[in-house]
Amino acid sequence: MFRLLAWALAVLVCSTSAWGDIYYVRTSGNDSNDGRSAATAFRTLSKAGSVARAGDTVYVGAGNHNGPISPARSGASGAAIVFAADTTGVMTGDAGSVVVKAISGVTVKLDERSHIEIRGFVLDGGGDSVQIKKGSGIRLAGCSLVRPTSDAIKIDEADVVLSDVTIERASGYGVLVESKSTLTMSGCSVRQSGKAGVLVKVTKGYEVRIDRCVFENNSAQGVQVESGLTIISSSLFKNNRSDGVTSIGSSADLRIWNCTIRLSRRHGVFVSAGQAEVINTIITHSTNVGVMRSGGTVDHRHNVYFQNRGGDYSGVAAHASNIQKSPGFDEDERLAAGSPAIDAGTSAAMYAPLDLDGKPRPIGNGFDIGCYEYGLGEVLAEVPFFDDFEDGGSALWSNSTTATQGRLGRFSGFFGRQGSELDAQSIGVQVTPEEDYVLFFDLFLFGRWQGSAREPSPDLIRVSLGGTTIFEAVVSTESFADSSMPFAPTSWGTSFGWGKGADWVYRRVRVDFKASGPLARLTFTGINADARTTASWAIDNVRIVTADLAAAYDPMFRDVAPFVGMVDHATTDKAQSGAGWHWADFDGDGRPDALLTGPKARLYHNMGDKGFNSWEFGDVRRQVAVLDYDHDGDLDIWAMCVGGWNDERLFRNDGVSSTTGRIDFTDVGHRGFSAPSSNYATVAADISRNGWCDLVMFSTKGNFAGLHPGDPSWELLVEEPPTLGLGVRAASGNGDYCSSVDVNNDGVPDFFYHHAGGVLLLSQPDGTFAIETQSGISVKTSPNAPFGSAWGDFDGDGLPDLFVPSQSSSHPGWLWRNNGGTFTDVAGKVGITLDFVQISACWGDFDNNGWLDLFIVGEQRHALFLNHGGVFTLVEAGVEDGEVRALDCAAIDFDGDGLLDIAISYENHPPKLLRNQQHWLADRSLSVRAVGQGGPGKTNLAAVGVRVELLDEAGTALLARADLGGASGFGGSRPLVAHFGVDPARRYMVRVHFASGPVEVVGRASDWSTTFGSRVVERLLTVTEPERSNLVRRVLLWGEMTHDEQQLARDGVPLDERGSSARRPGGMSLAELIATLRRSGLSDAQIRELLGGDPSRPLGGYSGAFDDDRD
Repeated sequence: MFRLLAWALAVLVCSTSAWGDIYYVRTSGNDSNDGRSAATAFRTLSKAGSVARAGDTVYVGAGNHNGPISPARSGASGAAIVFAADTTGVMTGDAGSVVVKAISGVTVKLDERSHIEIRGFVLDGGGDSVQIKKGSGIRLAGCSLVRPTSDAIKIDEADVVLSDVTIERASGYGVLVESKSTLTMSGCSVRQSGKAGVLVKVTKGYEVRIDRCVFENNSAQGVQVESGLTIISSSLFKNNRSDGVTSIGSSADLRIWNCTIRLSRRHGVFVSAGQAEVINTIITHSTNVGVMRSGGTVDHRHNVYFQNRGGDYSGVAAHASNIQKSPGFDEDERLAAGSPAIDAGTSAAMYAPLDLDGKPRPIGNGFDIGCYEYGLGEVLAEVPFFDDFEDGGSALWSNSTTATQGRLGRFSGFFGRQGSELDAQSIGVQVTPEEDYVLFFDLFLFGRWQGSAREPSPDLIRVSLGGTTIFEAVVSTESFADSSMPFAPTSWGTSFGWGKGADWVYRRVRVDFKASGPLARLTFTGINADARTTASWAIDNVRIVTADLAAAYDPMFRDVAPFVGMVDHATTDKAQSGAGWHWADFDGDGRPDALLTGPKARLYHNMGDKGFNSWEFGDVRRQVAVLDYDHDGDLDIWAMCVGGWNDERLFRNDGVSSTTGRIDFTDVGHRGFSAPSSNYATVAADISRNGWCDLVMFSTKGNFAGLHPGDPSWELLVEEPPTLGLGVRAASGNGDYCSSVDVNNDGVPDFFYHHAGGVLLLSQPDGTFAIETQSGISVKTSPNAPFGSAWGDFDGDGLPDLFVPSQSSSHPGWLWRNNGGTFTDVAGKVGITLDFVQISACWGDFDNNGWLDLFIVGEQRHALFLNHGGVFTLVEAGVEDGEVRALDCAAIDFDGDGLLDIAISYENHPPKLLRNQQHWLADRSLSVRAVGQGGPGKTNLAAVGVRVELLDEAGTALLARADLGGASGFGGSRPLVAHFGVDPARRYMVRVHFASGPVEVVGRASDWSTTFGSRVVERLLTVTEPERSNLVRRVLLWGEMTHDEQQLARDGVPLDERGSSARRPGGMSLAELIATLRRSGLSDAQIRELLGGDPSRPLGGYSGAFDDDRD
């Protein structure tokens, strides 16, 4: 019963493996499904195996499934591919036994596969049922193998762990392990095999460990060793029809400790070659000899022999420590009171610290002889283990002290120095020898910890395994510089009311360890010279798992801001001033730099491995726009609230200074765009379609457009309300911020302004904008509650959807699905259900599974929703809640490792930079940047507003969409690099929609790279707009018209109503333009389509205006 419970818990452990993908297999499933939910499960294990990657988990529902389990690829260290039998039905809805039927004689085939874990299955039939060859990190746990017609498990040149595996009625060997292999068996049973239970033929220098196992009723030996080192401990051999254990090879090294060997039909232990030791073992009722040596060497001592018919031992000398009397069994092979085996053994701490029941040895005055220890003994924790101390201190811990403090809940502590004594906390854990484990725990530091600043000895936190230190860090609550912790605390500078000074909280401290034996004693110690009333420590949420499952509990993100130069300042003291993120490559080295706005705006210069150099940028409030205003290849900054709420400025990027090493920005004034006042939002977008970025501004005095004249030395041409449709009264007012994206896919960005319940301004075919009154979007807006919205195609249909935060503590926010003309709020239907006061959000594929995830920040809360096929799951992000007010967030790969990181800004608090920890997913990414040609009929040089699509290789199926640049979040902007999660083995088409037409590129992510100076960035595709004829859709350059024509255009007079003097770009009439297009090689049908006419009409009869909605 206990083992069944343990493996049910193990399946629940797997269910939290949120960082990899989760797939489902059910007997009612279909392989044409996506396998991402129980409702859309796969039908076959082979389909699941073909898609699973490192860190992924496959849940298999009850019923019969055709084998084999044979994944197409390996997992990774710390991120195994896990196949889990969902016997409880918690994940799949199908409870009961999960049976894998052998196909072609195999239930599990792992050939040159590593880091694979298989849990809880019944593996039915087959020849060599489980075949493992040339792999490492393979684990079978809680599985049952029944009726294989040859060997149940065959291991060749592999590193394998078998834990709680049951093997019954194999026609051949239960387990055959050979050549350069290592095997650990723990808690297993092998019964009724046609040959030996285990045959060991490993190469010299390799090792097999068998601990706490049962071998019963096998037709030959329990274990036969021909070569290599085999250590057998705390195991029971009963009624095997040959020897209990045999050693027959000259290179065999056999060590038997604390076993019980009964009713062997031949010898208890037979050694014909090699060397063997038999210690602390009970050998009774053998048909022949208890220990028989016909060759090799045998060391036998501290054993109990009884009623072995051919004698207790032969070929070996007697030893005074051996006992020749009844072992005094009570129930089965357990010892009864008064047994001569009690306390009669020698120390077996190295090989047998636990008995067959998992009790720690010794109990009483010494080690007992046999596989069981007499008495109750210490209660040990079992893996997987978790304790949050909410029910107080359990008997598993050496110290039962618990306490509560503030929002931290109940924890184990307070601990510290009491006089000359230091408090410690420890726990004993039952483990598999030589297997890799991971300990996670939360560490709370209260009061005055000085770290390396304390003389003469620093303040430390230490974790030891037995007497060996396995983790030690210098800790401080006063300075990051005085601490050696490898990551930042999730909370610092907050006093929880204990001791003196600020308190620091570290979540999920990770400690990797490996025990040499089955008992691991973990001890926590805090070393501080001050008394506990001044400095104390505590632990909480202690978890121990096997290393293959560690990825489920490793935080998806770790805050690295203090270590990269982002901890020394806050840019704003109130939300109304803004704190928007603008990540862009300002110095052109391929690394994203950042501007964080506010009264103390700051520019962060990304120096790669050296972190960030930063300096104050000035008083730059609310929203800014990033664009290449002068098309010199350097990104410039347009700000609208410099030193107040009305002062507009263009900051021209002059490159990196050769003297200071900083990126130089020069204030070049308002460029003629000074009409707006009481400014709230601004966006860079080519709304005039002339190949240069224009500027749109929203204010309480109306909305304005500054149109770029096509020459950076000229001033902007200001469009004031109500021209272009942007300044209509319903769209003007205090909306705080706006977001932008090409909603209707016409090549021109559209705008969502946070005013009057949300105003969506869509571009029209005639070059103007209009409020989309039938969109269905309705949200709560307030001048006193600013927020940041974000656009992203979460369902992969090619249409951008909109998330709008809610500032109600009882509302989860709005997720408006784009239906292609209208919008529907689907937040609750797709899993966005967490109610809290939200402020901003960002989209990004944080787990590289091809679907956009959503990160939301707000009042003392953060929420990360991972997207699996359009359905969201709330997971932990690794950032502390309950502290300060977050304002903006951005998804950006700041370190170029292929994983999206998260930047967060706060009110009155330094920013956080959460580095993505899922290193095994790094090769599952593709980044895309675009470069426009600029000018008439082309795209602005920085490609602001360009749409990028990811399709299948044939270009027939759209997979994902991203938009470059534009406004997003709480006064922030989107990066100018698109990020996609991809299959590294798959070929894709990338389609970039330039103004002059789409460009398509086909290949794998690994085929592409971009070079910046001497630095090569892998998996970064740069697509440059080609040189094409200037196929112009409308008048693009105001300088190409007369003054009268400009005025007519400003007044909104259609082109074909401006008189016969109206000219097309370049001074051409319509007829001249048609002639030019014909000479360029375009057919009449293509020209008619370009000009927006009826393709069936003769071109000579065309007299309509240009269709501005055409590519």
